[in-house]
Amino acid sequence: MAQALYDYWFVQFDFPDENGKPYKSSGGKMVRNEMLKREIPEGWTCVTIQEMADVIGGSTPYTQDPDNFSKVNESGIPWITPKDLSKSTDFYIAKGEVSITEKGRKEASLTYLPPGSILFSSRAPIGYVAIAADYVTTNQGFKSLAPLESESTPYLFFLMKSMVSYFEQAAGITTFKEISGSQVKAAKIVRPPVSVLQKFFEVTEPIMNRRKATETEIKALTQQRDFLLPLLMNGQVQVKPLNYRLYPLLVA
Repeated sequence: MAQALYDYWFVQFDFPDENGKPYKSSGGKMVRNEMLKREIPEGWTCVTIQEMADVIGGSTPYTQDPDNFSKVNESGIPWITPKDLSKSTDFYIAKGEVSITEKGRKEASLTYLPPGSILFSSRAPIGYVAIAADYVTTNQGFKSLAPLESESTPYLFFLMKSMVSYFEQAAGITTFKEISGSQVKAAKIVRPPVSVLQKFFEVTEPIMNRRKATETEIKALTQQRDFLLPLLMNGQVQVKPLNYRLYPLLVA
């Protein structure tokens, strides 16, 4: 639903005008922007990505030093790799398969990405996109966006998803495609007025929060399943028979 709203507002330009009607379909004035080589609504501007967000890369601590990485079942600093995003279609991510220690973070000069940052994989492959649900770090496979205004997060998230083909072409025809931080920073995008960005944030926030809560619940239930299933199969735990006297009440 949020994706459909993004397309409706920022691709078709039928965001609500001052009368609550779809802007372009209701005759809203469109002006050709020479930098973008297309028409955009009057009052909208063309900016580079770095004018709306800090573009932050990642790196990898020295892998031969075990003190750079947290041991299994130990808490650590979330460290995300493109592989972590390849396994799901979740919008949000709070941690990856591997966590690092503070020693590893300092050694690799890793910058914390605040919640709401847009993680965008820039290699192997280009185009995985997710939102940081907490403070995280990444490896060198990302060029992530930390929005300068928190209200821009949903807009930039769907924008980056829509720009995957653009960045794939920008990477050129090579065996190992990769885009640089400078390419991401310099990419030209449409900047809607603050009022439109704020309204889009207000409309999509409940949708995105519901999605985030659902993804969190699914992860928790999956962990419980993975923990209990081997115990059930080994006979270490048993499920009590259902009280059939209560069954009609349960199904009712």
